[in-house]
Parts: sequence; C-alpha cells; structure tokens
Amino acid sequence: PNIIQQVLSGSGSNDDMPISRPLFRDMFQSHHRFGEYHAAARAISGGPLYITDIPNKYNLDVLEKCIVNIPTYKTYKSSLNSSCKTSSSSTKLSTKLPQRILKSENPALPSLQSLFRDFTKVDNLLQICNRNNKIKVLGLWNCRPHILLDLFYLTDVYGLETNNIVDKGNNQNHKDFIREYALYFFKNKRALLVNSMKEPISIIVRAEEFEIVTISPIDYSTGKSYNRYFTIKIASFGLIDKYNGSKAVILSEFISESVRQTNSFNESGVISAENRQGRIFYKVQLVGYGECGFYLDSDNGRICGTKAYLGSKLLKNVKYDIDKKLLSIGLDKEDIENDGQRTEFRMLNHDMLKVELFLEIIVE
Repeated sequence: PNIIQQVLSGSGSNDDMPISRPLFRDMFQSHHRFGEYHAAARAISGGPLYITDIPNKYNLDVLEKCIVNIPTYKTYKSSLNSSCKTSSSSTKLSTKLPQRILKSENPALPSLQSLFRDFTKVDNLLQICNRNNKIKVLGLWNCRPHILLDLFYLTDVYGLETNNIVDKGNNQNHKDFIREYALYFFKNKRALLVNSMKEPISIIVRAEEFEIVTISPIDYSTGKSYNRYFTIKIASFGLIDKYNGSKAVILSEFISESVRQTNSFNESGVISAENRQGRIFYKVQLVGYGECGFYLDSDNGRICGTKAYLGSKLLKNVKYDIDKKLLSIGLDKEDIENDGQRTEFRMLNHDMLKVELFLEIIVE
C-alpha cells in the first residue's frame, strides 16, 4: 500500500502538490506544508526517498532528519624515498562527510488494526510498523482535520518477543507478560516504560500531523553499591533527532573489565583508576552521529551521575532527565575527530568508521 497517498487523501488541503498525482505518488517536497508529514512516512517505509524539491526551495531541517552523516577517514601518502616508495602515511577526517539514508531493511506494514479501513473517515490513527534489528518502529498518522486521542498496544507491533509465563495454579501458559520495552516518542520527546502487552498506551496527535514511536527492549545489569545490589535498566533509541534513528544502532550491550571488548577502553586510562563500586558500563556502536538517546533507570538505587566517552575523550554534551528517564548525548564532527577509539570498515571505496560510544553510569 502507498502510505503517502493514503495519508494525503485525508489532509483536507486544497493546495496543489505534485505528490497527489498518481504519476508522482511516491515523491514529496520537503518545503511543502505537509513535507514533514510525508518525509516521516517515507523514512520508516523501508523504501527509497524520492524528493521533488526545486532549486533553492527546500526545508533543510526535514531533509536532515532523513539522513545521517558518517565519519570518513582517508589515508594520505607522503615523502617518497630513493626507491620512489612512500615512506610515511597519515589519516585525516574527511571534510566532506558522506551522508546515508537511514533505510530499514524490510518494507513497512500496516498493523492489523489498520487493515481495510479508510482513515480519512474514522477517528483513529493510521498505524504503520517496521523494525531495525531488535528495535521496532511504529508510525502514527492523523488523517483527520481535527485533533485525535487514540490508544495503541504493543500487540499492534509486529515481531515483539514475548515471555511465556507459567501459572502454577492451572499450569497454563500466559502470553500477556513480556520483557520490558522502552518507548520514545519522536514529536513529544518523551520516554515510557511498558511491561505488558495488554497495557493501553494513550497518545494525542494534532490534526494532519504524526508521531513516530521507537520501541526498544530493555537491557539489564546488576551492580553493588554500599553493600546493596541494584539493577540498571537501559535501552538504546539510536539517533533521536532522526525519523528512523534506530537504524543507526549497530550494537548495544553492557561491558565489564573481565571481557575482551573493553581492553582498548581500559588502556586509555579513563576508568582503570576508578573505583568500580557502584559503576556500570555500556557500549553502543553507531553508523553515524547526531543526538543519541537512551531510556535509563535503576531499581533499588539512585543514578547520581552519567558520563560518555569516545575512546579516552570525555564528552561534554551529556544530559540526563531523571524525571523522564531520558539520557541524551550530543555527538558532532568535532567529537569524532581524534577520538582515539575507531573501528574501521570498508564501504563505497572509502574508509568508513563506526562511532563507538561508552557510557559510565554511577549509582548510589
């Protein structure tokens, strides 16, 4: 189904927009009144993005939310020796950073609640689902000319893992309990923890607008502080300043000094001299950079500090909202340059780099 065409048909607008013609049904214009409305749908659709902006007329803010900047290093040869061979080389961050569309690997699908319904005539939100590895994405579109208050459930989202809990009383399996998931609302910029498939989640979407919900499974780790055990709950949302920012996540996991992947981190001296009591460490690999977001909370303990590192470099733009349980970390080009912790891979004949981020969570 064509998401854009269905959404546009309920916009109630008299504006003439090329996207409304069947010939251009998969295209949109970023500068149009409904440019972001369409761009968000295309971003999570799993398909290509066709943009029909005319020269010098575009909305850069909308376009930047569809793509990610990827750090690229090039090797420069220098000083020839007597054998006409290079005697030294150096690497440098490219000033022209390549940009990549955050495109899901699979096509988006309507939820079961959205099948065979005309959302231009009913007061419910159009639901479109997709996934990026273990993280799920739910798009919600208001196709009506007035504000809508609606409900959705995790059962509306395809592919969420459930835990079958055995009730010893009747020895029957129950599927209404799942592992906990953290939700991030792109437009409202809030995080929410959900631990039941049957828990209704309410949402308000303004007339002819949308919301994108990132649904990420919680990772757990236990620690000890002042002879008391605590549990850290964290979930990575990816780049929360992008429509499909969870696609940027390559890997996210807890680490400890007993495993191999922390060797280079410890050698930097960032944490080797620290007292490990009350500290938990978490690693995230990203394909690019922007504003990285996490759900973060603690059971039986209080989070009193959070730090983020790129190799040995302590990042400054780290904010934790204890009320929203939302940790955000700003990454930009200056942070990536000379960070001391790079993981290289090859793509499109360039030396592309993963952004490897380490979190230190302090609990008391």
